[in-house]
Amino acid sequence: MPLSGLVLRPVRLACQLRPAVNVAARPLLHPSLVTSRPLRSAQEFGEEREVTILFVDIRGSTSLAERRLPYDVVFLLNYLFAGLTEAVEKAGGYYSNFTGDGLMALFGLETVRDKGARTALTCALSMFETVDGLNERLAGELKTPLAIGVGIHTGEAIVGRMGPPKTPIVSAIGDSVNTTARLEDTTKELGSSLVVSVDTLRAAGLTAPMPLQQISLRGRSTNMSVAALDATSLRQLLSSRRG
Repeated sequence: MPLSGLVLRPVRLACQLRPAVNVAARPLLHPSLVTSRPLRSAQEFGEEREVTILFVDIRGSTSLAERRLPYDVVFLLNYLFAGLTEAVEKAGGYYSNFTGDGLMALFGLETVRDKGARTALTCALSMFETVDGLNERLAGELKTPLAIGVGIHTGEAIVGRMGPPKTPIVSAIGDSVNTTARLEDTTKELGSSLVVSVDTLRAAGLTAPMPLQQISLRGRSTNMSVAALDATSLRQLLSSRRG
């Protein structure tokens, strides 16, 4: 549009004002976004920060659904997810996203980097124990024991309150989130319960009890160093750190 067609309005920046009388300021933000906690405020608007991300997926959920009544499937999955979510909350993490057979959680939002990484690993161990306990109680009901796969990674992500206006949750997006999801999927290829990146191990101040593996992930130009663990080796890893 030619400049001659523009309607120019007198606009002055606040820093340019030189009021000669008392003035009143009116906030333009919605009251729901006003908060006294810096973290909460950052979550509302979004911020880039380093977090530890955990993805967990229930193995064999499709075959489970094929062999049981809908009521039984929903009851069993809800019971399992209740235990997994409790593990996240007890570890100080944030339940962040849910799919039909998995969930994502964030750690380190309100604590230091190393503690966030360690609590994510502690959460994974609690999840494995939850599944083991459920399998013991349902030994006569399940032809194949329930199992989960977990991927954990520490890196930069955009964190904020996202979702429908009435039910937003604290979540994250970015390359680190995608990487974590792919690590969880890699547990199937490596035949392990947990695949954790070396970035998380370093952030937690831990040394893997076995040689690290170099894996190739879709979307990454270089290989990634990871540790493939089961519940026993994870427990030993966390115990050695406490010692």
